[in-house]
Amino acid sequence: MPNSHNFDDFFAEVSARTAVQQSVTQALTQEEEEELREFAIQRMANMNSSTSQEATPSEPQPQEEPVQEVPQEPECPPEEEVVEVPEYSNIREETSRFSDAEWFKKVQEQTVILAGVGGIGSNMAIILAKLNPKALYLFDSDIVESVNLAGQFYSREDIGKLKSDAIAESIIKYTNYSSVFSCPRYYTNEETIVSDVMVCGFDSMSSRRNFFNKWHDNVLSKPEEERKDCLFIDGRLTADEFQIFCMTGEDDYYIERYKNNFLFSDREAEQTRCSFKQTGYLADMIGAFMVNLLVNHCANLSNPLRSMPLPFLTSYKADVMYLNTEK
Repeated sequence: MPNSHNFDDFFAEVSARTAVQQSVTQALTQEEEEELREFAIQRMANMNSSTSQEATPSEPQPQEEPVQEVPQEPECPPEEEVVEVPEYSNIREETSRFSDAEWFKKVQEQTVILAGVGGIGSNMAIILAKLNPKALYLFDSDIVESVNLAGQFYSREDIGKLKSDAIAESIIKYTNYSSVFSCPRYYTNEETIVSDVMVCGFDSMSSRRNFFNKWHDNVLSKPEEERKDCLFIDGRLTADEFQIFCMTGEDDYYIERYKNNFLFSDREAEQTRCSFKQTGYLADMIGAFMVNLLVNHCANLSNPLRSMPLPFLTSYKADVMYLNTEK
């Protein structure tokens, strides 16, 4: 508000101007004087406000400091739910590294007969047992000797034991697989134990023929739509070379080819030197390849997106490191 001195002067000035504008000197009425006074007060207030703003610069408004965002701690991913596997489940800790494989369930359904557990069979048995088939039958009537330690899966403590017993004990010890059965005898024509999956590791050609015939008789006893489930594998090994023959129950062409061309007599079989019959590394290799064929067979029974190869003949020559497959 203006002070009283300034207001009186300003009021007098406004009154004088008003009187001149009226061009008369007559006195104002009381109502007109009040209106004039209110006008003067308003005009004086506006003038003082304008002068005050010019004379006194406005204080700068404090600027708001930018709000710094507090970095949020990254959210920890939710802890994986630990699913406890029931004791009766087929999933064992020993097979957990490949339990999601498409072929694994089919392997678990297979009963495998392995005849001959020397250089081929002993190494294959250890590898196969780690895949946890339904059952594994081991046929061999031989005794472990010190000469067997170089190329077969036996230890010094096994010397003097039956091979089938010794390898069964090693399987339980090294793989924790217990569905293994030792059959310390030859597999003859009178044998009653047969299976859809039969693997031959014999040295004798006559034993091979008997073993194959038992498998083939089993195939022929089945309806045609079930013959594809049957698998026969025959491994042959020297010190620097191996051969593997493989066929399913529906491979009529290869069954006949195998019978006619590769089941020759022992007299016709190539004779190898006793000091050049077997090496440990090649025995390991043939065992692994034979298990690979069994796995591919089980994969094909699982309706895969693409079929896995099952070559009729797989051969390897160590001196030139040449691997060949023939369908």
